[in-house]
Amino acid sequence: MAAAAVSQMYLSTSTGKLLRLDSINQIADHEPVRYYQVDNFSVLSEYPKTYFTSYTTGKRSSTLNHDLYVAVPIIAFTNNIAKDTPLIVFNQVPLYWYGIRYTYSIRDRATYKEKEKARQEFIDNSDASYRNHVFNDHNYFERLPKSTTRLRYLNAILQDLEGVPEDSIVILEPRYEPFEERSGSKFFWIFGWPGIGLIIMMSMLAIPDLDKREFLRQKAGIKPEKDNVVEALKYLVPAKEHWGTSVILDINLVVFIIMFLNDVDLLSPATGDLAKWGGNISSLTPTQPWRLLTNIFVHSGVMHLALNIAGLVIGSYFVERIYGRWRYLVLYLLSGLSGSLLSLWWHEYVNVVSVGASGAIFGLFGAVLALLATNAFPKTSRKSIFIFTALYAIVSLIAGLMGGLDNAAHIGGLTGGAIVGFVLYRLKGRAAEGEY
Repeated sequence: MAAAAVSQMYLSTSTGKLLRLDSINQIADHEPVRYYQVDNFSVLSEYPKTYFTSYTTGKRSSTLNHDLYVAVPIIAFTNNIAKDTPLIVFNQVPLYWYGIRYTYSIRDRATYKEKEKARQEFIDNSDASYRNHVFNDHNYFERLPKSTTRLRYLNAILQDLEGVPEDSIVILEPRYEPFEERSGSKFFWIFGWPGIGLIIMMSMLAIPDLDKREFLRQKAGIKPEKDNVVEALKYLVPAKEHWGTSVILDINLVVFIIMFLNDVDLLSPATGDLAKWGGNISSLTPTQPWRLLTNIFVHSGVMHLALNIAGLVIGSYFVERIYGRWRYLVLYLLSGLSGSLLSLWWHEYVNVVSVGASGAIFGLFGAVLALLATNAFPKTSRKSIFIFTALYAIVSLIAGLMGGLDNAAHIGGLTGGAIVGFVLYRLKGRAAEGEY
């Protein structure tokens, strides 16, 4: 999970091209790229536009964060800027904007007086920092893609304005590190997290395998009788023991493709787009309760989708054959609902958009843990199943603590799946007894 998240961030930065331009106006003459190095530009620092937002993060929303977004018009350098400035700024919306972000955090348990004092100090410090800002002291610009950050800059730029196409606005943030170092340590962690997973898997080698016959076949170097790629593609077609999984998988893929065809970013969708397509968010879900279920079919990028597909297939392997297709679907949906409800409660005062199937997938693993208390699995396999499931949950939850993942949905799904899974198994047993 963590590796996929880091991979997505790495791809979004490492694949970007650097375009060198003589003038800021030449941006319009080229296809959009991620990075620019511009020699000739001037910033109209007397005409900044600002957007201020506050939100809480951390366990039980323990930290109050303040963000100030400052957007400043950029034009090509001229010798008569002062004369032309009012015409440029007030008669039309400039196309290019220089973006600056200021942030500050304080304990949310602080008194109202302490919060107001901290807020005012933050604004004063940001104002002083802006006045001393050197606008040409950077190595290159990054053009912001569709994202929450871009949306907040647009809130500053387009406030009190109507009918201005958002796509026509280019927002450029300065970057100070060398262009070659733009991805930081992301590449290392792409392999670091799988390395952690490999250590976990190696620690399980001493445990009897779930399928000793297949283990011995691989040890002897005997190739599988079936093509793995073909078998994977067959999962898209509802059939036999993976009927329910295929239906869920197909719905997720169709929703993702439709979102992409409607200009939702493939790697890093904007928060507004996720909310528009059914994300779970405290400001909308109470009056639109259908979001509690629709959000589990919406994903924030292709890496997020791929990760959840893998988790879905693994989790379904343990439980769909035991419950049958319809009980399995009930388990999946109720687990997703449990995760959504806990996420909504946890983020009650934070306008966070929660999306993804991970809450429902955690429910499948919760059901596995519940089934270990029954006779659903052979005694010889219970220990290895327990260790695998527990490690999956623990590692995923630890990754969630690093940020960017909704652990509340994970915990809610895991708990709900364990309860619902146990009840459904007992009901299935009673139904089977009634047939004799």
